[in-house]
Amino acid sequence: MIKRKHAVEIDVQGTIVTVSGFKDFVPGGVWDVKLLLEKITNSVSEQEILRTVLWVQHDPASSDMIPYSREATAFIENAWRMKLKHLDILLDNQPHTINFEKMQEHNIASGKSVKITRKLLELEGLGEDVPGKGDFIVEKLMNRLLYNQYKLKKASILKRATYPDVERRLYHGTSENSVKEIYIHGFNRSFSTVYGQGVYFAVNSALSVQDQYSPPNADGHKFIFVSRVLTGDFTKGCHSMKTAPLKETGDVPLRYDSVTDDITKPSMFVIFNDTQAFPEYLITCQRIHR
Repeated sequence: MIKRKHAVEIDVQGTIVTVSGFKDFVPGGVWDVKLLLEKITNSVSEQEILRTVLWVQHDPASSDMIPYSREATAFIENAWRMKLKHLDILLDNQPHTINFEKMQEHNIASGKSVKITRKLLELEGLGEDVPGKGDFIVEKLMNRLLYNQYKLKKASILKRATYPDVERRLYHGTSENSVKEIYIHGFNRSFSTVYGQGVYFAVNSALSVQDQYSPPNADGHKFIFVSRVLTGDFTKGCHSMKTAPLKETGDVPLRYDSVTDDITKPSMFVIFNDTQAFPEYLITCQRIHR
């Protein structure tokens, strides 16, 4: 596309990209190459996309949903995350256009269009235990900086964990004013709903949906984060704790990674390190009182 648009030649050797052509055309080609490289740098890996997202087209004859190939799914998803309105793509060696505003795939050669759908694989059953939900929206979140910090913390906890299963998916209710702060900066105890001096996460969303944890806004909407949380080695906590207690065994003084209300059947966990949790989804709902 860049070569055709600017009438230039582009040669890629390892990490070096060379743009050549008429001197009046090269600067435009170089600029578009820079923009493309920035988009590629910010794109999500194919492995991560295939784990969470499925793009399908609807067969007009049978109404069956036909998944795109792995490569096409990753390409389409990255374009979606870049908030592009249209995407030119080759499918079965034929030029197609994906229209994200209409959610349609258009075959340029035949002139036919079919409906497409984006499905979030990890959302199957997510939030089904939110009691009395009315309007219900689930948004996939990705803050690359927070995610990288979380991965580093996870690697550190795994090195000294008693058991390999150190991660859980938990719920955190919050106010509308805190949603943007949490998405950008993570679960900072200065503005999150806290349990003692830590940030609470509930095992069941029925707890997070309560007004004391997720107060409704003026329109009656409530906000609940679905998060990956590094609970690691945990013990029973109490409201007065400012940090997780020290373990009683071992020569080296090590602290537990989190505390809980009940060791045998936890209903909530509390962490004291902000990088131990990563906001993965945001549920916006209305609680209906029956």
